[in-house]
Amino acid sequence: MRTHSLILLAALVLSTTGCRHDEFADQQLQLVVDGRIENGRHPMVQVTTTVPIVKEYQSVDSLQNNIVRWARVTVSDGEQEEILVGKYDEQFYPPYVYVANNMRGEVGKSYRLQVDYNGMHAEAVTSIPSPVELDAIQWKKADIADTLYTITARINDNPAQHNYYRLFTRIQHPNERRTFLPAYLGIFDDEMLAAQNEIVVNKGRTNLKKDYTPYFALGDTVIINFTQIGEDAYRYWRDYEEMLTLSRNPLFPVKKNLNGNVTGALGCWFGYGATQYQVVIEEK
Repeated sequence: MRTHSLILLAALVLSTTGCRHDEFADQQLQLVVDGRIENGRHPMVQVTTTVPIVKEYQSVDSLQNNIVRWARVTVSDGEQEEILVGKYDEQFYPPYVYVANNMRGEVGKSYRLQVDYNGMHAEAVTSIPSPVELDAIQWKKADIADTLYTITARINDNPAQHNYYRLFTRIQHPNERRTFLPAYLGIFDDEMLAAQNEIVVNKGRTNLKKDYTPYFALGDTVIINFTQIGEDAYRYWRDYEEMLTLSRNPLFPVKKNLNGNVTGALGCWFGYGATQYQVVIEEK
């Protein structure tokens, strides 16, 4: 579900646009950690190293050299600890993930992640918020074309609490990846929601697809993963959206790292209180 990892790897770190390349030629490598744990699901972590800025062009394929395949990755909940197993998985980029076989996330529990590799140590703690349900989901034809559709949903938000939400989507199709993508503009602070708590559900996006459209097509089976997140995850995803929007604009270069929560490395380890929904786009 973590296809934004390419951006973590190639743009999150050492993204100091406008600086001289030789200033970073001898930059010491750092770990980049990208991990998550959801209610009812196994924790999953990707580990890479930072990419130094060099004069030579670096292709996407060459970035696979920065994948860390032999780290010791552990997750503990205060009662049990499990060593995650690394494996190749082409559904993700980079195509290597560390996964648990036994541990599954539980709402309200805290989870400590520790990563050790080549003398480097990183750790972070997160907890899983309570899932929040959507009251209603509907779709209609987009204004720009009869063949494209928009999806809207209404959040069952508790006004007595200050909550943060993140949307992920995927299209259930043999030619599409089975992993979720972060929905474009799919990060919400409930203090900024409209009075009816209605949100737009856009298609997931990475900067790898130049022909991206936020709309869905007739016949699409859309899986929506609606998650409640903590404030630290909200800050991270807010910065991610800003980077994704501005990274293609040469007038507004991205010059800062994302606000992660990992000590001893760059990156994130977040808990998600998730609920999933399936929507089939069809003529009404």
